Amino acid sequence: MQIKIQRSEERLSFVPYSLFYPKQLRPYGINNHHGLTVAIDFGGNDVTMEFDKVEVGRYYNQKAVITHGKTIELAKVTPYTLKITVTEGPDNETLAGLLQAVSSSDVVAAQQQILKTYIDKKIAEKTGK
Repeated sequence: MQIKIQRSEERLSFVPYSLFYPKQLRPYGINNHHGLTVAIDFGGNDVTMEFDKVEVGRYYNQKAVITHGKTIELAKVTPYTLKITVTEGPDNETLAGLLQAVSSSDVVAAQQQILKTYIDKKIAEKTGK
């Protein structure tokens, strides 16, 4: 997505210029139309752009997306930090069996265990134990 940020004396405007949605964000999804939300946190201000029924594999020009622009007050912007989050709306599929929430500490522990097993195996090969 291309977004133009326009500044006036009192406001910042976030104007979508184009959107390309090459593939869905969910693994194993079969629905070709989704709602798409682009949430921007700019200096502590939330700017959320919601797009209904975005088609997978399609390019949307400025004419198609410009109406989704948002404006914030410049005075409310503190240090210029930027965070962008893109989420995909529901597609009426049952994904509970396909997706798992794994905390980062569990991932690190699993990686450490795999590495430890590999190192122990290599040591055993070299020492003959």
